[in-house]
Amino acid sequence: MTAPAEPTTLPVPDEFTEVHEAALAGFVQAASWFDGATRRAIVEESRAARECAFCAERAAALSLASVAGEHTTASDLAPGLVELVHRLTTDPGRLTRAWFDEVIASGITPEQYVEASGLVGTSTIADTFATAIDGAPRELAPAVHGTPSLERNDQLADVGAYVGVMDYEHPHPRFADRPAPNICRALALVPSAVDEFWELFGPHYRPWTAQPEHKFGRSQIEFVASRTSALNECFY
Repeated sequence: MTAPAEPTTLPVPDEFTEVHEAALAGFVQAASWFDGATRRAIVEESRAARECAFCAERAAALSLASVAGEHTTASDLAPGLVELVHRLTTDPGRLTRAWFDEVIASGITPEQYVEASGLVGTSTIADTFATAIDGAPRELAPAVHGTPSLERNDQLADVGAYVGVMDYEHPHPRFADRPAPNICRALALVPSAVDEFWELFGPHYRPWTAQPEHKFGRSQIEFVASRTSALNECFY
């Protein structure tokens, strides 16, 4: 088990506190394709993946097929969903079409695949920030009863990806007047996943150059993001 980090005394802007509280509340509520209990379990499973010995061994191997074993789980999610969450969390740079097809064949719909992917990404932002500030991820509240809305977007563009992406001719309302980042284009099949991700991610990436109390400009933000991505072997 990885030792928790030491808490920091750095001040946290009110906007950050607000969006993180909202994100944590959303993790345990029904969204478009999962109920609150399943969404909560997905976040817990993503956290468990970071300590999963099987995931660590596979991530270090040249060939995934050379490693046999089972995931260390934290929930009763179906095996296909566990595999999806663990791979996205620990080894996203080597996902393949064949792997995606296996996930879908296990009973996960493309809409569920997108919502789970967005939830893993969004909860990783929340957990990383909480660990940096408080030394550990925040505890999740009990799941809230509710029914998924089954909302999906049918106005997508086929660019050869595993699922359709946001069509520039029919953008998500958040990006009606500006280009959408590729990560949001990739989540466009499930509009609520775009909202969930961007509401938490946006404040962290905003270049506050107009406010003198903030010292980072856009070029510095991009430098830190690029260096961090390189160290984490990010696909981009």
